[in-house]
Amino acid sequence: MTGEHLPKLQLNEYDRAFFRDSIQTIPPGAVAATKKSHKLISKAYEYFRERIKEGWDSKGGGENAFKWAARVSKTLTDHVSLVTVVSTDEDNAASIFETLNDRGIGLSTADLLRSWLLHHSPPAQREEIVECWSDIFDSAGVGEGAQALIRLSWVSWHGDVKERSLYKVISHKLTESHVAPVEFSRLLRSDALFYRRVREGDAPDIKERDIWLGLATMRAQSGYALLLAAHRSLTEQEQKRLAAALFSLIARHNIICDKDRAKFESTAFASAKAISDGGGQNGALALLRALSPSDDEVRQSFSTLSFGRSQSGIAQIMLRAIEYKLRATEELIIATPDKVHLEHIYPQRPSAADRLANHDRYIGRLAGC
Repeated sequence: MTGEHLPKLQLNEYDRAFFRDSIQTIPPGAVAATKKSHKLISKAYEYFRERIKEGWDSKGGGENAFKWAARVSKTLTDHVSLVTVVSTDEDNAASIFETLNDRGIGLSTADLLRSWLLHHSPPAQREEIVECWSDIFDSAGVGEGAQALIRLSWVSWHGDVKERSLYKVISHKLTESHVAPVEFSRLLRSDALFYRRVREGDAPDIKERDIWLGLATMRAQSGYALLLAAHRSLTEQEQKRLAAALFSLIARHNIICDKDRAKFESTAFASAKAISDGGGQNGALALLRALSPSDDEVRQSFSTLSFGRSQSGIAQIMLRAIEYKLRATEELIIATPDKVHLEHIYPQRPSAADRLANHDRYIGRLAGC
């Protein structure tokens, strides 16, 4: 017996040292949480620490509190089981993980793919892969955020793939094409860093910034795939032109004419793949133009266009676009929506005396319609 403290639970490469030093060490050390997962661990620790303190205080301290704490400890020690599932086949392991995921165990495509990459890489490259994925999670988030990025990145290279089959498609393709796990991780990290810039509107050009920020507001996230492909292959001016064409299509097809969003997604994905396949901006622009409604259809739909209260962000984007288009000079820059709000010429909640007979027709309309 050496008296050495040996923890039975070890976390993954990203969280192992933090969990050991800040939670398992007696007493816990003051370790800075540098990752989002670290902050979640600390939050969980604080939650249970507070609940234990509340229980102790409710018993009045002393012997009664000690007996209560002992019962809690015995329950955790004797009545909680940890099940380990071992599989030597990657596909079977993925099936098990997906089944657990369906039962409420939060194991995402990102978790599966990261584990697969580490398993299929030589030991000398695993540290770099871990670093790449740390940046990926910091840029896109964990869980659904990382999964969305992985799908958009993959689609921008290879065309559409459904989320449920994402892990299997990627792992099989990487195996067949002999792409090194570290190389794939590098490419995904590069896309993740740009993806973060887009979502934060980190663009030097004001119009491009508005387009980037508008994708989420206009519920057109599939457009990210096109921007990712353009960023990898096109010049700065070509990227701006393509982003403007993308915004125009979203406004005409999705917002004004309210057409099928699935067709927009398919077109955005196909345009991204066209660029990755070497087609340049012209091939992508041709696909976007083919889906765009005619000018007559846009005018007709715009004459009756209205926005509900939940669509105020979209209305702001449309008004900013109109303002920039009609302005003779670019001397004035419109502030972002967090500083400039919609001005309702006609009240949203007018008094009975001021309420128009056709109130419902005009309440959500843009000025001048």
